Amino acid sequence: MKKIPWLFSTLRTARQQSSMLLALEALRALALLAGAYLTARWLDAVFLRGAQPGDTAPVLLVLFFVMGAAAGARREETRLLARLSATSRLRVRAALHARLLAPDAAAEAPVLPLALEAVDALDLWFSRVMPLLLSLICVVPLTLAAACACDPLTAGLLLLTLPIAPFLLYLIGRVTREASRMQWQRMEALTEAFGELLRALPTLKLFGRAAAQRAEVTRLSDAFSQAALRVLQLAFVSAFALELITTLSIAIVAVSIGLRLLYGQIAFETAFFLLLITPEFFLPLRQAGTAFHSAMTAQTAEASLRRLLAPARTGEDGGDILRGACETHPAAESTAEMRQADAPASQGTAAAPTVLIRTLTYTYPHHPLPALAGRSLVLPAGTMTAITGPSGCGKSTLLLTLAGLCAPYEGSITIAGRELSSLPCAARTHVISYVPQEPHIFSGTLAENIALFAAPDAHRLADARRAAALDAAAGVPWEDSQQLGAGGAGLSEGQKKRLGLARAFYQNRPLVLLDEPTATLDRAAAARVRAALRQYLAGKTVLIATHDAALLALADHRIDWEVSP
Repeated sequence: MKKIPWLFSTLRTARQQSSMLLALEALRALALLAGAYLTARWLDAVFLRGAQPGDTAPVLLVLFFVMGAAAGARREETRLLARLSATSRLRVRAALHARLLAPDAAAEAPVLPLALEAVDALDLWFSRVMPLLLSLICVVPLTLAAACACDPLTAGLLLLTLPIAPFLLYLIGRVTREASRMQWQRMEALTEAFGELLRALPTLKLFGRAAAQRAEVTRLSDAFSQAALRVLQLAFVSAFALELITTLSIAIVAVSIGLRLLYGQIAFETAFFLLLITPEFFLPLRQAGTAFHSAMTAQTAEASLRRLLAPARTGEDGGDILRGACETHPAAESTAEMRQADAPASQGTAAAPTVLIRTLTYTYPHHPLPALAGRSLVLPAGTMTAITGPSGCGKSTLLLTLAGLCAPYEGSITIAGRELSSLPCAARTHVISYVPQEPHIFSGTLAENIALFAAPDAHRLADARRAAALDAAAGVPWEDSQQLGAGGAGLSEGQKKRLGLARAFYQNRPLVLLDEPTATLDRAAAARVRAALRQYLAGKTVLIATHDAALLALADHRIDWEVSP
């Protein structure tokens, strides 16, 4: 099956935005033509026909509104393109993260440059390529039609010089394609080497090899800089060539108009109008050099993403990996709304499941010993199970595997008779609530952090805050609209912990996993949380990893683990 270029696939999947962009560009092109016509008419009336300034005031007023409309259309285009870019890149990153969490994820893939440089490079489609494409679709044909209506000879000259720039771009592309590919390869090598240096820094310092590794990073940096400079050199040369070609084409048209104006073969108003619109006709071609190199960079980035994501998205047919990732959700009009669309809002209507864990084994990457080794247990439906033991015995790792964040190397997890690995991600998030030891705090309001950017239910929100000791009675006199900093800046560890618990109470899901829920809390807050756990989690299947003796006493079942063998 032939692959559809990602740019056109994006335009097809975001049809509403594409139609709006085309309409805005057409409006801008018509406004530019109207502005050129009014300017030529005003100059002709004032300087050749001797009209008084007051007589031409209506023309100037209309000219002001026309140029304002052109500027407004351009601004709205830029805003829509930025929104489409942000939504698309966020969905690509989500697909990338989902691929990395998949059991068959390719460990050797250059993850860091893909998640950072490669995804960011896709923005070049929207910031440089799509504006040029819109101009080629709307501005060039409308300008050519206007020139043809006024003076067919000028329109013929424009049409005759039009193919020169695309042909030049074709020749340049044959030269720069390989250079762009080499640039990305060296960028990936540099990023991977730097990441490896950070991971191995303690060992390098211990064995006195830090200086040698620093020299290697310096060598890779120099090689990358040289590759980037070569590509920039080609870009500058191609831009100069395009500027030269378009300037000569404009000069040919201007000389033709000037000679005919001199011999009285064309009116001044028509001649000046043609001179004003000719640069607008060639402007997209002059910008084509920069846009072409941006397109090459984005295409190379897409190819890198395709190699990693294609197996997860489309299997072996090699279809367009970004077609599904970049579909614009109707609610994804902003970053917050896109998070709302991606965050499932469970109402807790599902029955509490029985969880069976059989011979579970998991080893963290780069660790010689397993964090879990052959662990088996049963979580009866609708009961609270507390697991305790020394640090390192695998309690937190067990919760991570139950939450689906770690794929076990051996063993199985069955929830209500279904293998956890067979459940889709959306199904897991509707069943499982997981509160880690350090919950992540987003930049947003308190309500948004608890409801995870879904439209909050005021009653459920108040109950969740009260249960988590996050209300005025617990010494937290915040409104729901209280702004929180990224990462929980300004919050104590106890407040972060209680916010994570409030999320679990608000989500009201049938399987709840809590990692040290009362750690770092003062005595009064811990007592309130223990009482809330017993009240709000009654009838749910709950697994708690804790050292809190009072919390262990509340559990229906207690499991004591030693250090994992």
